[in-house]
Amino acid sequence: MKGAVASGHPLTSDAACEMLSKGGNAFDAVVAAGFASAVTEPTLTGLGGGGFMVCHKHKTRQDIVIDFFVNTPGVGCRNITPPQLIPVDIRFRSTIQRFYTGIGSVAVPGTLRGLIHCYKNFCTMDIGDIIRPALEYLEKGVEVTETMAYLLNILRPILTSEAYGREIFNVGKGDILYNPLLREFLNGSNPEQWLRRLYRFGHQPFLEHMNRGECLLTENDFRKYRVIERRPLIIRYRDYEIMTNPPPSFGGILLKLSLSLLNEYEISGMSDEEYRHLLASLMESTLEMKKDSPSDEKERFPFNRDIIMSAKRELDRIFRGVSSISTRGTTHISILDSDGNAASMTASNGSNSGCFFGDTGIMLNNMMGEDDLHPCGFYSLSPGRRVSSMMSPSLIRENGNIFGVMGSGGSKRIRTAIPQVIINLLDRGMDVRDAVEAPRLHLDEAGILQVEPGIDKDTIDSLNEHYDVNQWQYKDMYFGGVHTVLNDLTGHGDSRRGGCFMKVH
Repeated sequence: MKGAVASGHPLTSDAACEMLSKGGNAFDAVVAAGFASAVTEPTLTGLGGGGFMVCHKHKTRQDIVIDFFVNTPGVGCRNITPPQLIPVDIRFRSTIQRFYTGIGSVAVPGTLRGLIHCYKNFCTMDIGDIIRPALEYLEKGVEVTETMAYLLNILRPILTSEAYGREIFNVGKGDILYNPLLREFLNGSNPEQWLRRLYRFGHQPFLEHMNRGECLLTENDFRKYRVIERRPLIIRYRDYEIMTNPPPSFGGILLKLSLSLLNEYEISGMSDEEYRHLLASLMESTLEMKKDSPSDEKERFPFNRDIIMSAKRELDRIFRGVSSISTRGTTHISILDSDGNAASMTASNGSNSGCFFGDTGIMLNNMMGEDDLHPCGFYSLSPGRRVSSMMSPSLIRENGNIFGVMGSGGSKRIRTAIPQVIINLLDRGMDVRDAVEAPRLHLDEAGILQVEPGIDKDTIDSLNEHYDVNQWQYKDMYFGGVHTVLNDLTGHGDSRRGGCFMKVH
């Protein structure tokens, strides 16, 4: 089958293309890529994390969101005392940020269940064929790319906090990374065995930790975890429909807010300077949703306040039942096959907990230990609840058919990265490579306008009159990684996050 793939690593894309070349559909390809990414991008994702997938089954015209994100732990605990979290200061290129890790930071994982759910309900190929690329990468090892080397370096204090982590992650650019325990776990190609090991007996490695009060993970947490199928959130923009992640996550709501407000402006006729001011003003306006009465004092574009306040009410409603507002370490996979099937999957391990799941080689997430994911405080949400996310895997539909597949990593920048690529494609007439690689803006919560290189000096000077502008000297993964595929089987893997586009002819 013909098709195209964009992901965060060449081997991840190659795994998906192998499925397509053997006659598999987009779902065979995305499951293969999902298992492969756990090997090729272990600093960003893994079987011990969580994520979301938006699927389009062309033959039956079904659009489905598969929610396999993490749950809060502690189901069945009589007395819940928040466990101790281990603070780790991570040095990025321009700042130091504190993360909280350790066994107490682990939320109930969903990625393995999510991939198997997709396999059982959407795939056509045998699981042995689907995971063959991942097993091959585990056997031969994976060369450490520049992107992986950067992440390994800054996350090393977390990744090497246990003996097995020190054994496999003390590598640098050009070295070969191996994970023999993960290879052993996946050998045998038996999904039911994998699930039994993690979700039926998954509590066993944590009983001692539970007894010492070091974590809240229980037998019930693993036994009761379920993948959830949802209807996608539909956003109407120009002559298109964007299908994305619905509540209880809210990345899709923020994407809907931005595109609904921009729908009132004719962007195609704007100069680049006018467009950049429109974007910055939009970001400023949406940040002011935190206020009861958003101000027009600095705003140069009169955005529809009814739309803004409606979104604010929806977000307030969601925040009463969820805890998370973003996910830092994320990767994305976009796939479209020649039959019109599409899969858009974003997955994450957070910043990693440093803890492995028994002797499986699976690094567990730290979703319960990232302070900007829990605005009401660590462990403020009751056990067994879905954690929310900024992740927004998306499909673009035109006249009933899929026009494009996209999504992004990037934490809070997801909500600004994806709209900019959509606008570049649908309003500014760019080809897919230029649409993805065009310089981006992001107005952070401190009110600083972060600006990538490539915008002309006159526009920067003009923006400086209204904002505190921080102009970056290089492109960076801070601004997301919008891996994109279009229905003509063109696409692009975002260079900011080591992206790779491939297609099967």
